[in-house]
Amino acid sequence: MLRLSRFAAFFALICILAAAAYVRLRGLAHSPITADQSILLSIALRWVNQGQAMLPLAANKSSAGIMNPPLIAYLLALPLYVQRTLTAVHLFQALLSTTAVLILYLYTRPLFGTRVALLAALLFAVNPWAVYYGRFLWNPNPIPFFATLLLLSLLSYFCGQHKPIHLVLSGLWLAAMTQLHLGSLVLIPTGILILLIFWRHWWQGWQWRTFAPFVGALALLLLLYVPFFMFEYAAGFNDVRATFAVFTGNSNLTDAAVTNPAETNLSSWLLTQELASGSHIFAATGLSREAVWPLYGLFDMAQILLALALITAVTIPIIAYNRQKRSINALLPPLPTALLILAIWIIAPVLLYLRHTVYLQNYYFLFLFPAPFLLLALLADQLINFLAADHPKLPPAQWRTASANLLVLTPLLLLAAWQFQIDHMRLVQLDAGEIGVERPLSEINQAIHISQEYAAQFPDCDFIIVDEGGTPESSKLGLLEHFVYPTPVRLIDVGRGYIIPQQCAIYLIARADELVTSWLASSGELLPQQVRAGDETWQFYDVEGGGTAVNTPLASWQNGLTLIDAQQTGILAANERLTLTYTWQVTQPQPPGTQYHFFNHFVNEQGEIVAQEDAPAIAAIYWQPGDTLVTQFHLQLPPEFTGKKHSLFIGLYTWPDLQRIPLRNGDTTYMVQTVNIP
Repeated sequence: MLRLSRFAAFFALICILAAAAYVRLRGLAHSPITADQSILLSIALRWVNQGQAMLPLAANKSSAGIMNPPLIAYLLALPLYVQRTLTAVHLFQALLSTTAVLILYLYTRPLFGTRVALLAALLFAVNPWAVYYGRFLWNPNPIPFFATLLLLSLLSYFCGQHKPIHLVLSGLWLAAMTQLHLGSLVLIPTGILILLIFWRHWWQGWQWRTFAPFVGALALLLLLYVPFFMFEYAAGFNDVRATFAVFTGNSNLTDAAVTNPAETNLSSWLLTQELASGSHIFAATGLSREAVWPLYGLFDMAQILLALALITAVTIPIIAYNRQKRSINALLPPLPTALLILAIWIIAPVLLYLRHTVYLQNYYFLFLFPAPFLLLALLADQLINFLAADHPKLPPAQWRTASANLLVLTPLLLLAAWQFQIDHMRLVQLDAGEIGVERPLSEINQAIHISQEYAAQFPDCDFIIVDEGGTPESSKLGLLEHFVYPTPVRLIDVGRGYIIPQQCAIYLIARADELVTSWLASSGELLPQQVRAGDETWQFYDVEGGGTAVNTPLASWQNGLTLIDAQQTGILAANERLTLTYTWQVTQPQPPGTQYHFFNHFVNEQGEIVAQEDAPAIAAIYWQPGDTLVTQFHLQLPPEFTGKKHSLFIGLYTWPDLQRIPLRNGDTTYMVQTVNIP
């Protein structure tokens, strides 16, 4: 890359940003909307719909059983305040990812020059993992945006003019990253290590001006954490203790997280290489390897270059330090300082995660971006300068410069071109339907549009959705509630039954359910609009309601639930499966937030439970007085099923405190039937 004119540099930047935007913004209709996305969007939409009084204090629950801080909900709410559509939120996430590329260029150019800034921005723009996580909604996905700001704030301070504002803002960026994913907490000891190594850059004696930037950074960090601290205070700081349990392996600290025994392996280094090089992207995205140029060796080349770059990034500062060690007050030059900071940024988390208690995933390390790209760009620039240096026995300067650029930049530009083709071909296969996506945005948008039309057409009717997951925390379509607001929405887990409402209702069947569709065929009216979801069709039904008349109930519970019918199907034999279908009447409202689980016990003559299923069936938050509930449970009989007399018992208990609900007569279980097996 010869010395660029200002116009050429600007044109190159525009091309890089166009490429970054193309691979991130095109085809967002294919972005998945699964349970995680639905929960996060529901939290943000609830806040947007109901106002400041509903400020979220926490987000969703992590896989470790720990509640996540609420920043992700605040980020998702920003575009929803502008336009209440899912497309707006996905555009926002994709634009964040694209903007990170621009920020990398704008910060890097005055520090290290145009060539370094353009090359680093190019590698960041097309990296397959940076693109992949920039195209859909999830807690860790905005981390590269804030990681770019944090890393470059530190580089601007230590390698630039030492302006305190960069240290102050570092607290804000660090707070954002650690709120988005707990894996980013390793940047706290990483940052402390950087401060200790480069203490001469910020130490000005025991004076206020030395500590003022750190006080400001800490103040911003704590300010961003205020909502979550309020939540943790109410919860007894259980999630904070659970976080320490996960990182230390001390399971005695909390019961909130399942802490696995600590393991020691090189997963952290392998995942770091994976993110930096783009390897294993085919398995994660479903992209066919045959669809791209067969240049798979470039993945290995990128990993080798990263390892060599890290070795060089540590060696150069050591040499520079030895050269000036006699001058005790001298600061390391900007380039060695930057190289060592980048090396620490990449290596320290790898070392901190060598021993870990959770199964590591590559998204735990998204905070690495864009450090590997900037490191490679810096070293490539230095190698070009070295090869093009003046020497009387070498060819003329212009030939040396051209040869150096060709030799050094060709493999990096080839890697970038190939990675762009990988990103492009994935979009092509998504458009062609050759890559399947679970619940893409296009299907959810279609369901939202039709639901809004039916909500307007039937303003007095509730919405009842039959899908996987029967609660707002588990349903993939729970977010529909906030797009038809204020129309009430009730969720039913597929295969668990249905509600015969007292008032009218619009049923959306998003998962095939023989029990429900059989009832709707005779009790509902199929509406004309449908959602095409892959090979499935989501159908809408209008149900007039009216409940079921109760003559003589079988049993009544003190919470206002009455059992009016019980049916059993299946063969009473070893390894067979029994299906239990119950019909209930709801006679009184339930306290807000109440959760029940039904229990079904199949007991032998000795009083031993031989088969059992406990489940909430239809969540109690959706019970309304006058409704009829039809619930379904399944009992798997054991291989050693023997005996003559067996009894079936049913009952309810509260969740999670496991207190049984008594019947009107004071019993805690009801015997549905006793059977004699030949």
